[in-house]
Amino acid sequence: MLLSKFARDERRRIIEAFQRLGESPEAWSRLVGPEPTVSDGGQMPGDPFWPPAFNPYEQTSEEWKALASAALQNYLDEFLKSYQACINIGLDEPMEVPKQRRVRNASINERYEWAALRLIGESWKEIAVRYGHCATQEDLDRVEDAVRKTATNILRRARLGQSGNKKAPS
Repeated sequence: MLLSKFARDERRRIIEAFQRLGESPEAWSRLVGPEPTVSDGGQMPGDPFWPPAFNPYEQTSEEWKALASAALQNYLDEFLKSYQACINIGLDEPMEVPKQRRVRNASINERYEWAALRLIGESWKEIAVRYGHCATQEDLDRVEDAVRKTATNILRRARLGQSGNKKAPS
């Protein structure tokens, strides 16, 4: 399975959450799947851009600028075509930038633990009770909703897709 760097990072954080929770690899390895294939680490398609040689005896600086600009534009167009081909076959994909919020009540580690717990079958309510300090049913509902949304996004980004609306297996 080929995953983008972003999806591999999300997957790694979920595995770390399982380890912090003390879960055995046997319990979670089938849920996160085998180690994803990583490319050879080579550069993106395309050679580095080199402007055309400047010969002051045969061209003006304005002629050379026009020639270099055309060569650069051609290089950029070809590079983007190559990059799009990589996206189309799944070697890389644009990174989703999470929306920033002003107030964060849960640590990043807790959020990945929510996703890990959901993968092993805990219900959203059980996770909310475990991590939320809920005095009322209204608080519990609010925390449960936040846990579900956050963990579902993490699982989706890690391509371990659990639908946030389904009940956990019993």
